[in-house]
Amino acid sequence: MLDQREEGNDTSLADVPAGKKNNAVINDAMQPADNVESNEDYKHRPTRQLNAFTVIILMVAIFGGLIFGLDVGTAATMSNSYFREEMGIPVLVSGQSDSEETTAQISQFTYIFHLACLVGAPFGGFISDRVGRKPVINAAALIFMGGSIWQSLAGLVSQDFAWKSIIIGRAFGGIGLGFILTMAPVYTAELAPAEWRGKSITFFQLAVTIGIFIMAIYNQFMEDVKWGWRLGIALQCIPCLLTIIMTFTVLPESPRWLIKVGRYDEAETALRKLAKGTPKASEVVSFEMNQIKEEVAFEAAAGEGRFNELFQRENLSSLICGASIAFSQNVTGVNWLMSYATTLFNTLGFEPFTYDLALKSVNVGATLLAIPLIDRMGRKFLTVWGTLFTILAFFLIAVVIVGTGVDVSTDNGTSQTLSVQIFCVVLIYIFQAVFACTMGPLSWVVPPESFSLRLRGVGMAFCVSMNFLTNIVLGDIGYVRMFSATNLQVVCWVLVGLNLIITLPTVIILQPETKGLNLEDLRKVFAYEIGGNDDKGHGTLGQFFKRNVVQAGQIVTCRSANTTIGFERFRGRAPPPVV
Repeated sequence: MLDQREEGNDTSLADVPAGKKNNAVINDAMQPADNVESNEDYKHRPTRQLNAFTVIILMVAIFGGLIFGLDVGTAATMSNSYFREEMGIPVLVSGQSDSEETTAQISQFTYIFHLACLVGAPFGGFISDRVGRKPVINAAALIFMGGSIWQSLAGLVSQDFAWKSIIIGRAFGGIGLGFILTMAPVYTAELAPAEWRGKSITFFQLAVTIGIFIMAIYNQFMEDVKWGWRLGIALQCIPCLLTIIMTFTVLPESPRWLIKVGRYDEAETALRKLAKGTPKASEVVSFEMNQIKEEVAFEAAAGEGRFNELFQRENLSSLICGASIAFSQNVTGVNWLMSYATTLFNTLGFEPFTYDLALKSVNVGATLLAIPLIDRMGRKFLTVWGTLFTILAFFLIAVVIVGTGVDVSTDNGTSQTLSVQIFCVVLIYIFQAVFACTMGPLSWVVPPESFSLRLRGVGMAFCVSMNFLTNIVLGDIGYVRMFSATNLQVVCWVLVGLNLIITLPTVIILQPETKGLNLEDLRKVFAYEIGGNDDKGHGTLGQFFKRNVVQAGQIVTCRSANTTIGFERFRGRAPPPVV
């Protein structure tokens, strides 16, 4: 709680009577003149420029994504013959898939890790609010690094304990990554200049794809090296170690956290370090100090965003959008392909690591394409068309396999079989390209845009949990077990069905278009609640869904989606607060 008096102001927040403090601050926040800058004011506000410290800060987000991507890429280790021999797992035979028993065992490699991530993620923010951002990031990197080393040494002491060692290491690594995924974006957002905060999300997603790509290259060239799988897992320690070195030696603690706990001198020192080289650096530091103090004061008066608030009134529309988009990402089947593509390509009769490398190359290239497309084409435009192409790709695979009657898992040498197998691979690549520039990055961009500033932390924690939940249930278990027990066409029919009943309604009905909107307008987009509220200008949830469907209709008929539908309710009244 702030108790210092600002220069030129005789009354501090602490001087306000307790019974009036909350109402005073919240009512101030409701006034647009005090809380929403005009475009002209925004252009001329003092801002920090990019310097060496900012670049290193962005590297924290990049390394967080790289760690995640490298680990996703290690799932291909499950197809490595030397790894399987040392773990007592039957070696893959070309043109054949694993038995259900083997599939159940190797799927533990990913779902134990993701389950540990799901457990660790919520605690990262809770602990960091008490001890600071840097200690949690360092602890997370150390835990993840310890898990990686433990896995890479599995079986060297006791062959009978080898697989259990892998699982223990996966559990530790998952907890560490859960912390990293929660804290790296928060730390980056709190230290980076305003205009670079949004870009850090894109850099994070790009780093994930690069990490996956690096491991695909590694797996391709180290496939025939007996100890190659051990070194591949140990490589994850490199970005962890670099993160620890940077945060210990160069980067400061978050100024926002320092102000929140009353350490103002340290916060000012940190901001001066981050503003080094910026014209009028002292003015910039003073402006940011006052701005952060005001934000912290509001949070202290209004109360930190609590989990149960997500389900209340106008917050519900934000939760519906953010959580459903995060949930739907893994319904598409992408994590099944990312983690088990080598097994799939082997079943189709192709060299698994070569074709997996090509798939990861497509993933990186399409993600780079997403960077300009997201702001140019719009969020909803990309998710709607991306979902339609996803459904079409899996539908065509299933129809062609069923229509030709070919067993794509049989290498019988006929031209028809080979043609169908090639057709399946091409469509898998097309799906991956479409996903990487639509639902891939947008599943991380849309949720944080949906929530108000005060609820963004708990909102994102819930969305990340939804994402990992479907990752475990569908990506790690459902699609994998189904493919082992049945065949490719059955999995494709299920993918078509689930995307038709879950993903497509999500992007059409539950997601609004937010292209080019500022913070104030974003709150208007989600100003809907059960039954509506005429006093606040809030519409009903039915109107929220109808507006989203209208926008989807504009998109599929190749027109620009109208992002201001419903804004007329706020004419002559204060807009919803951005906090």
